[in-house]
Amino acid sequence: MMPIAINLKARIYSGFAIKSVLLCGIGLIGFLGTSELYQSSNEMQHVSDINASVLGIDRDIQELQLHVGRYMASSQDAIRQEIVELNDRLFENISAMASQQTDPELREIFDKMAEHLPEYRNHFDSVVAERQIRVDLVHQQLPRQSAVIAARMAEIRQQLRSEDHDADIQLRLLRCESEFSQAEKLLLRYYVASDSAYLNQALTHMESAVAAIESEQLHPSTAQLRRSLAADLQEYERIGLRAVQATRGYLFLVNVLMAGEASEISYYSGRLRDLASQRRDEISAQVSQTARRVRQMTGLGIASAVAIAMLIAGRLAFAVLQPVSQMTSTFSQLAAGETMSAIPGTDRHDEIGDMARAAAVFSEQNQKQRDLLGRTEQLAEELTEKAGQLAATNAELDSFAYVASHDLKSPLRGIRQLSSWIEEDSGHLLPPESLRHFRTIQSRITKMELLLNDLLSFSRIGRANTEPEPVCLTSLLKNILDFTDNPDHVAVHFPRQLPVVHTVRIPLEQVLLNLIGNAIK
Repeated sequence: MMPIAINLKARIYSGFAIKSVLLCGIGLIGFLGTSELYQSSNEMQHVSDINASVLGIDRDIQELQLHVGRYMASSQDAIRQEIVELNDRLFENISAMASQQTDPELREIFDKMAEHLPEYRNHFDSVVAERQIRVDLVHQQLPRQSAVIAARMAEIRQQLRSEDHDADIQLRLLRCESEFSQAEKLLLRYYVASDSAYLNQALTHMESAVAAIESEQLHPSTAQLRRSLAADLQEYERIGLRAVQATRGYLFLVNVLMAGEASEISYYSGRLRDLASQRRDEISAQVSQTARRVRQMTGLGIASAVAIAMLIAGRLAFAVLQPVSQMTSTFSQLAAGETMSAIPGTDRHDEIGDMARAAAVFSEQNQKQRDLLGRTEQLAEELTEKAGQLAATNAELDSFAYVASHDLKSPLRGIRQLSSWIEEDSGHLLPPESLRHFRTIQSRITKMELLLNDLLSFSRIGRANTEPEPVCLTSLLKNILDFTDNPDHVAVHFPRQLPVVHTVRIPLEQVLLNLIGNAIK
């Protein structure tokens, strides 16, 4: 059977491993769910883009039809160019949308929409051609032929006037002229309103005009001119009917063929909108289902993790808590200095057994320390008595050094403060030499305070553990000379390359200060 210690480790590690696996599983569920929701969000965005594109296509189709209507009314080349550019742009946009689709159904619908735009362009080119023919017939050939007929009638009227024909012939010519004028006006009205009633009336008046000029009752001398006039009238009728045919042709192209192509494109755009709406509903349902599934699986994973964690904690508490509690009580007693004759758990072969055996060692050490404690207390009493005597002596010395230092420092501080005030208030009035003297006073007061501190430290040399240090004699002598008062300017000479000695600095400095000061005095 394996030792319990290994079993405890295995249980703890297994518990952490199981909890880690569950947490990783919960994280994986959340990651997969989030990825699926993100993908659905991208699909929803794609559907929204399709909707926006379809709305743009519908708007361009309406604009295209509006431009066609404006072109029919004005025949301006600028509008025709805008229609061509708009048609080409629509074709490029729809083709680009088709190439971006991964859904075969959407691609097929976009392709079908794109197929109708070249047909729409071809029909519009035919409309432009028929419109140009109609413009040429109505605005060029018909007015020219009307002028020919008017000239012919004027020629006949001139001949009748020269040959002195009767009034009946004049009336028939006037009737022909009136009927032609009515036919011309009605034909022009038809070109404006495209009403067949105007066309039928125009043809009737044209027949009446021809009949009036071809009457057998007219004088034979005008027969040649009348035949020419009849031919001119028939040519006018032919040109007018060709213009009618061109008008009906481009109206048929615009109102039937082009409108049909536009309706087909609108139909497919409607299908795209319906399909996009259907896909949007499907994606919304899928998102709701995914979110619900993720919530369920995450909740189940969390509940499982909590249940397993509680089970593992219970098993570990049962296996470890009681012996650990016993060890805690044992070590608390040992920490209080007690000794124990028997330590529970020393027969175990795991970490708790090791702790119990360590506690037994601590119990033995406590017993030894208790024996030593009695001897230590006896020595402590003797040491306390000696320390009291030494403390009394040190207290007297400290009191003297403190009083001496305090009594000397207070006047020095006052002198330094007064010199600082004088320098601040009247420094600009004093000569440089006086200012230098003030600064010398302040510098020497500072050094005097340092010397007092050194004297206080020197008074405690017997009680302080002062360590020797490297002392540069040259620097030490320079500092002493700067500090020493020399009113008579006595020259002091010493070698500039003095050695560095290893000694206690404060006593040496005090000795040299006294020697130099006495020598100057």
